[in-house]
This record gives sequence, structure tokens and C-alpha cells, in this order.
Amino acid sequence: MARSGIAALPLLWLLAAATAGAADWTVDVYADGFSPATLTLAPGDRVTWVNRSPVPHEMAFTGDPTGAGRTNPRWPLGTEPVVLRVAGPGRFPYRCNWHGIYGVLDVRPPAPGG
Repeated sequence: MARSGIAALPLLWLLAAATAGAADWTVDVYADGFSPATLTLAPGDRVTWVNRSPVPHEMAFTGDPTGAGRTNPRWPLGTEPVVLRVAGPGRFPYRCNWHGIYGVLDVRPPAPGG
């Protein structure tokens, strides 16, 4: 199935070039939490949040996982997924201010020699 519709999302924040070997991750968003609540990933990996609940949510970050330099960015999540490519490394807690659920992106540098 083509994913061309996602590329048109204004919420799509990607670095200029994809990192070779980058992984794709999915975080499911429910009324009572993010699943997984903590995600450990590498710089260049892509994360897609998919709302599995009937109500909208938001991801309000402490720090900017995209490396774009935004101060505590927020992305609303309705029926369309939100896709971010992380720049890292760093620890980026986030929450839905509307529902009080929490998550963390833990972006770790590549292992030496790897």
C-alpha cells in the first residue's frame, strides 16, 4: 500500500536525508497510555504515533527530538498519524496534556565500532 498521503502531512518532521540503516517504530496511543511508553532508538530512526482511541491527543515534548531547535514542541494527534525522524541523542519525555499520559523517547548514540 502506498504511503504517499503521509508525506503530505504538515505534521511530518524529517531530517533532510534519511540515515542508512534507520529503523521505523510505531507508538500506539490509547485513552490510558502510550504503547510502548518508553522507546529506545537511534538517531535517524523514525517514529509513527497512531491514535487507537476515539479522542484526539497531543504529544508535548520536553526538548526537540527532531533536532529542529524548537522549544518544547507539540504535535496534535487526531485521526492521521504523526511521524517524526529523531535526531538525538538525548532523552525526550513527552505527554498528552489533555489526558495526562506520558511517554519517553530515549535516543542513544550508536555503539562504538558499530
